[in-house]
Amino acid sequence: MRKTYILADRFAWIGVIAGVGLSAAISFLLVPFRLELPQASIALIFVIPLVTAIAVGGLIAGSVTTIVGFLSYDVFFIPPFGSFAVGNPENWIPLGVYGLVGVITSLIDFRYRTQRLKAVQNSLLLERLNALPAHLVSGNTNQNICDLATAKIAELLHLEGAMILLATKEKIEICSICGDESFGRSLWSRVLTSSSTGTVGPSVLDGHEIRVFRLSTINDNLGLLVVWNSIFSAATLEALGVVVSQISSTLERAELGATRNKLDTLEQIDVWRSSLLRTVSHDLLTPLASVKTALTTLDEMSGTLQLSEKKELVETSLAQTDRSIRLVSDLLDVTRIEAGAFCLQPSPTDLVALIYEVAKSIDFSPTKTAFSFDPPLSSFVIYIDHGLVREALWNLIDNAVRHSPIGDLVTLKMEIASSKVYLKVMDAGKLNVDTGESKIFDWFHTVGNGGRSGLGLAIARSFIEAHGGVLSVACTNSGTVFSIELPMLE
Repeated sequence: MRKTYILADRFAWIGVIAGVGLSAAISFLLVPFRLELPQASIALIFVIPLVTAIAVGGLIAGSVTTIVGFLSYDVFFIPPFGSFAVGNPENWIPLGVYGLVGVITSLIDFRYRTQRLKAVQNSLLLERLNALPAHLVSGNTNQNICDLATAKIAELLHLEGAMILLATKEKIEICSICGDESFGRSLWSRVLTSSSTGTVGPSVLDGHEIRVFRLSTINDNLGLLVVWNSIFSAATLEALGVVVSQISSTLERAELGATRNKLDTLEQIDVWRSSLLRTVSHDLLTPLASVKTALTTLDEMSGTLQLSEKKELVETSLAQTDRSIRLVSDLLDVTRIEAGAFCLQPSPTDLVALIYEVAKSIDFSPTKTAFSFDPPLSSFVIYIDHGLVREALWNLIDNAVRHSPIGDLVTLKMEIASSKVYLKVMDAGKLNVDTGESKIFDWFHTVGNGGRSGLGLAIARSFIEAHGGVLSVACTNSGTVFSIELPMLE
């Protein structure tokens, strides 16, 4: 904009020189013929440098040329020659017409140039604002959008400050301030009072002109945009009107995006809820069916069964009952952990003995799998939540047994560092490439036809992470390795 004013000043001087020079040249050329030429013709000829000066230099050049031409015409072409006196009153007619033409032409040109300069200013402002929507869209929250908007508005429009207030269910809160923060906060209460009475409009505070714009959509009022500056040009106010629409649209899109994300989340939760109901129903139905079969057999055939057979049926019922209780208990513990309402109950636990206890409770016979565990110490006591770690190890070893080739080996290795214990459960089963190492711990993720719910690994991960540990999986040439990094609690 400064370059525009510099160019205007330069052309004004050029116009003055051109107008004065042409007036002098015309006077020099026409003086010898002033007695033969009509006064009106001479006045008409002097209009040529006048129009030239206005066209080149605008109002200033036109004004100077009008004065010079008026004086030259009077002195050199109106008797008595060589003086400012006008002998015949009729001579005032061409002089007056010439002066009037100069004034009117200069004013018309001034108005044209003013409108043209305003159009250039608007064009430059709109050009700077073209990039604003792209910056606003990059914000993914209302806070980010407001921070970007206030910073860019102050920068692009050269304002002293800008502030966005967003409407909540109860009141209007400051979302972002760019500029003098203390001044912006002093405006807050004033704007709130004005907006509550419906008198939001221009005002002045401490020498700053303040403008308030409503951010709104068709269906809702989103908040207010408050800007302050020493003075606002008409072009700046028009640009702010465009900015208000851009900010409102961006905030509306952000709200729609947030609503869509909530709907997607609710839809995913609904899918998980359905999966959970199906899974828990299946996993509870299986042991309950076994219990019912065993009890029905005892009831109908108690007279013909041997004592050892009765004992086996009772043991089966108890084992399946324990399985159902363990599943429900694990799901409740996971829910408490993820809600932050679960408290670990660490106690001194012999980790080596716990691993042997877990291995003993797993049935290796369906896959004829062998289990190998060679601890570095015969006994190692660590503070852990016995129940959670037991369930995590049970799920990992059981998963390895079910996915190992028939007759293969499941190995558990244990390493002890200064403040951590590292456990690795290794089997010869191959991790599906399409599954990916990150998805294997997802809820309800199942591989193959293991007949399980897909909860075991997710439960194991939750229980290990509740101790501040890490559970990870890796695929090697020899099979799959689940690694536990367990810190030693105090």
